[in-house]
Amino acid sequence: MEQTRATALEIETLGKSVANMNEIEEKFPLLKKDVLQVISELKKDFDL
Repeated sequence: MEQTRATALEIETLGKSVANMNEIEEKFPLLKKDVLQVISELKKDFDL
C-alpha cells in the first residue's frame, strides 16, 4: 500500500505541470492496478 500512496503522490506532483503528461500516462496504469487490487482484497476480507 505504501507504494500505491507514493505513486499517487508522484502523479499529483507531476499533475501540477502540463509538461509531465507523458510521465503521468505511464504511471497511472500502475496506480489503477494497485487500487483495483486493494478494492478486491477489501471485498474479499469483508465478504462484499
